[in-house]
Amino acid sequence: MYHSTFWVFSALYIFDYLVDEFPMQEAIGYTLFETFILIVGFYVNLSVFIPKLWMRGKPALYFLSLIALAAASFGLYFITGFDKLLLSDLVPRAAVSFVLNYAFFLFISFMIWYFEKYSEERVKALQLEKEKLRLEITVLKSQISPHFLFNTLNNIYSLAVQKDDNTPKMQAATSDILRYYVNTGNQSFVTLEEELNILRQFVEIQNKRN
Repeated sequence: MYHSTFWVFSALYIFDYLVDEFPMQEAIGYTLFETFILIVGFYVNLSVFIPKLWMRGKPALYFLSLIALAAASFGLYFITGFDKLLLSDLVPRAAVSFVLNYAFFLFISFMIWYFEKYSEERVKALQLEKEKLRLEITVLKSQISPHFLFNTLNNIYSLAVQKDDNTPKMQAATSDILRYYVNTGNQSFVTLEEELNILRQFVEIQNKRN
C-alpha cells in the first residue's frame, strides 16, 4: 500500500509539470514512460543490487552496476528522443538533469531498504531480549521451586509429627502450588484469578509454618 501510494504520488507529480507543456494524451504517455523508468531503477536497486552486491561486500561492483543501469535508462530517453522533449535540447544538460532525478529515487530505495533492515534487526533484538527474560524467569523458577519444596516438606513433616489438623490443608495447598508451576511453566500469560489463588495458597502455607 505504501509503495503504491508513493508511485501514484510520484506519477501525479510528474504529470503535473508535463501537462502544462504537452497535450493531455502526450502528457499521460510521457508520465507513464518516466514513471516506468524510475520504477525499474528503484526496484532493481532495492531487490537485486543492494542484497546481492552491497550486502555481500561488493561496493565497487554495486556502484558500477548503478552507473550501468542509469546509462541504460538514459539510453532509452536518447533512443526515443524523449531526452530533448522531457529533459533538455543539449545532451550534457539532459544527462545531468536525468542523473539528479534518477539518483534521488535510487537514494529513496536505499533508505527504504535501510529502514526495513533496521526494523527487522530491531524486531530480532526484541525477540532475543524476550527469550532471554523468559529463560531468566525459567531459571529463577527452577531455583525457587526446590527451595520452596524443601522448606514446605519439612513443615508438613513437623505438622504430621505433631498430628496437627492443618497437615492435610498444607499438603493440599503445596500440591496446588506445584501443579500451578508445572501447568503454567511454559505459558506466557495466566489469568489474574489464577495468580491470586496461588498467592492465597502461598500465604496460607506461610501462615502455618512453625
